[in-house]
Amino acid sequence: MYEAMFKDGMYHLWEDQQTLCTPAGNPVTAEQSCLAERLVQHLEQYGKDPENRCSVLLFHYPRLDLVQHYPRGRIVRLILTYLDLKFEWEIRDEAPSGTAPAEPSGKSSPGQFRTAEAREWLKNLSLNQLCATLVLSKILGSMNHVLWVSRLQGSTATDGLIRQLILREPLLGKEPLAELLANFRFYWEL
Repeated sequence: MYEAMFKDGMYHLWEDQQTLCTPAGNPVTAEQSCLAERLVQHLEQYGKDPENRCSVLLFHYPRLDLVQHYPRGRIVRLILTYLDLKFEWEIRDEAPSGTAPAEPSGKSSPGQFRTAEAREWLKNLSLNQLCATLVLSKILGSMNHVLWVSRLQGSTATDGLIRQLILREPLLGKEPLAELLANFRFYWEL
């Protein structure tokens, strides 16, 4: 049985009356009551698997184990390192040979980055948003898609993006994308 106990300005999660820890051994805590409630709900529903894409733990464990322990610049570099710039040319200063630029004028299209813009955008994110970006960009292999998801409004737009993601990467069709994106939005908005 899982529960969240409020102590010293923070919610501490417990499993069978013992401190619940992340895979790296850090105590699972939450600053917001809505996050603590969602964590307990997902622990009960999905268990402690840190890689379950239906669970908000997928976003919270990396924050506790990684994002809050390292300087922001290192996390930004890590996010940019995960990307395959051969395919993620939206954030490169120039498109790779044999590909068309985003627009004939060379300017970024709505939702597309250039490297400096991407770094600046990442620098201005909250820790939760930075963590959510780290996780989702690694899964999707695209910062551009993370930007789109962060700006989505409504279920119709989400459904359309899910269809586009599956066209881009058919294996994603086997993933619980709706739950993944809903958890991303939840964590992003904390």
